[in-house]
Amino acid sequence: MEKKNDLYTNPMIDAARRAMTPEQIDEYKKIGDYMYNSVDYKAATAGAQVRDSKDEDLLVYATEALKAGGDPNDLSEPELQALTKVYGDKWYESFGFEESEVPKVRSNIVTPSDIFADAQKKAEKLNLNLSRQQRRAMERRMAKDKAKFEKCQRNK
Repeated sequence: MEKKNDLYTNPMIDAARRAMTPEQIDEYKKIGDYMYNSVDYKAATAGAQVRDSKDEDLLVYATEALKAGGDPNDLSEPELQALTKVYGDKWYESFGFEESEVPKVRSNIVTPSDIFADAQKKAEKLNLNLSRQQRRAMERRMAKDKAKFEKCQRNK
């Protein structure tokens, strides 16, 4: 009677297994155990992890797109900001565009007054949960920081 050839009885695999030393077989068992038994499916995430783009990457992408005939209106805001940061406000002239052909870059510059105003708003929300002493200490600290910053600005 002829031996039935199925998925689990492969002569090539049997020959390879017989040619291995016991140490090699143990090593392959460890590798298989690691591959198949050490995955934490609750903590595992599917797909590639997306990282934030660096300014250099954005700049390379934007310049190559423009050199290849791309439209500046197709560039993202971070790409436009990277171009402005490196080439200056009139970056479009380096690529043969007119000012009317490029979108305006919205500035993401945060001023110190914006920071202090935001801190004041957050402090007002916290005031509901703070005691009078904690609230007064926080207000004094904020006033002191603001005065220190203004003094530093005057000395520049």
